[in-house]
Amino acid sequence: MVIYKTICLVNGKIYIGQDSKDNPRYLGSGVMIILAISKYGRKNFNKEILCRCLSQKALDNMERYFIKKFNSTNIDIGYNILPGSSNEFGTINPAQIPIVREKIKQSAIQFWLGNYEARRQISLRRKGTKASEYTRQKQSLSSKGKKKTAIHASNISVSVKRAWSSPDTSKELRDSLRIFNNLPTTREKRRLSAKRQWETKRHIMMNAFTKEARAKRRASIKASWNEGKRS
Repeated sequence: MVIYKTICLVNGKIYIGQDSKDNPRYLGSGVMIILAISKYGRKNFNKEILCRCLSQKALDNMERYFIKKFNSTNIDIGYNILPGSSNEFGTINPAQIPIVREKIKQSAIQFWLGNYEARRQISLRRKGTKASEYTRQKQSLSSKGKKKTAIHASNISVSVKRAWSSPDTSKELRDSLRIFNNLPTTREKRRLSAKRQWETKRHIMMNAFTKEARAKRRASIKASWNEGKRS
C-alpha cells in the first residue's frame, strides 16, 4: 500500500494517488491525469513513492495529507479533482455523487476547450485501431435509451458541418464512407434490412387482400354509393 506522486515532465503538474497493490506502471485513474497521459504519452510521466501504509484508513489519511501539502487540486499545479479518496464519502464511488460528477465534467471541459493539438495527437494515435466487440457492445449499452440534449445535438451538428466544410476532411470522410459501404458485412446488413422491409410490405399487402378486408371495402363502397344516391 503506497501513496505516490505522478509528475508530468512536460508541464511539471503532479497527481497524488494511492495504490494498494504498488503497481509500478500505475500512474493514476483520475479523469484529469488520464486525459493528460493521453495527451502527452506515458513516456512523459514519472512516478515517485511518497510513503507506505499498513492499512486502508492510513492510506486514505496520508493521501489527503499529501494532496493538501502539494496543493494538487489547484488546476495550475496538479491533476487532482478531489481532496481525497472515495473513502472520504464512505464506500460509494465519488463519480456517482452529482456534485462531484459535475466538477469532473467541468474540469474535463476546461481541459479540452481550445486544445485542438491534443485532440489531433490522440486522433492520430487512435487512427487505424479498432475497438473490440466487447467494447463496442459496452458503448452501445451505455448510450442506449439516452436522449441528447438540445445543446449536445447542436454541438454535434456544428462539428459535422465544420468537418464537411474542410476539403481535406471531407475527402477523408468520403473515402472512409466508400470503404465502409463496400465492406462485405455492410452489404450483408443492407441486404438483410431490405429483405425485412420487403417482408413487412408483403405482409401488409397480403392482409389487404384477405376476405375480411375485401368485405369491408365492399361495404364501404356500397355505403358511399347509397349515400350519393340519396343526396
